[in-house]
Amino acid sequence: LELDTFGGEVGAALKISDLLMKTKIPKTVAFVKTKAISAGALIALSCKEIVMMPHAKIGDCEPIIQTDKGIEFGAEKFKTMLRAVFRDFHYPDAIGEKMVDKEIELYEIEVEDGAIRFITDTDLENLKRSGKEPTKLKLVLGKGKLLTATAEEAVHYQLARRIVQDRAELLAHYGWSEADTVHVDPTWSEDISRWLTSPAISGILLLAGLVCVYVAMNHPGLGVPELLAVACFAVLFGGKYMAGLAESWEILLFVLAL
Repeated sequence: LELDTFGGEVGAALKISDLLMKTKIPKTVAFVKTKAISAGALIALSCKEIVMMPHAKIGDCEPIIQTDKGIEFGAEKFKTMLRAVFRDFHYPDAIGEKMVDKEIELYEIEVEDGAIRFITDTDLENLKRSGKEPTKLKLVLGKGKLLTATAEEAVHYQLARRIVQDRAELLAHYGWSEADTVHVDPTWSEDISRWLTSPAISGILLLAGLVCVYVAMNHPGLGVPELLAVACFAVLFGGKYMAGLAESWEILLFVLAL
């Protein structure tokens, strides 16, 4: 999966993640070209391996909610669910949790065989209680900061398997060729539905439809405002229906004025 994204809607990302985790394909690889941020990081970590280009970034998965007052950071009930999802991946739990929750402290320790392990402040407290406090301890990232890693850091954090210069090097590493790749490009209908469902266009269509309804109610019998209102709402709901953002029963409720 070739990734270059700032992320998107959490529900959609979780569906993609679930598909990747359940797939029968033996090896799934996330190829991060430039960035896999927020939901993009969630999708990347759902793959068995991650490969990054030199200047790529991955991380910052704290959920945010768009409200009438602006952007607000997600409540604990969202964070705890995402932390559980990240613990189900094949990567260090503490690294994933630090991407989701900035109130966690991330530490790097050296275990008995000399290997590096990453733990949270909660893990550290548990080790202290059991009398196994590590002798070699390093604070990687304190509270108040979300983890976003460069390619080199991602390798150190045991997220990325390797760094490649381009896709050709990636394909060569796995023994694949360009002929093995499948390019999935958006169709014209997907491009149109994406444009129609953008906040700006949806807002304009909704406002125009309501204005036409208002004119029709105050000047009945003209026919033109009614037709324009129907056209605006048809395009508004049609675009959302094509994008899978509106169900037929929701459109019926609107038609019935419910």
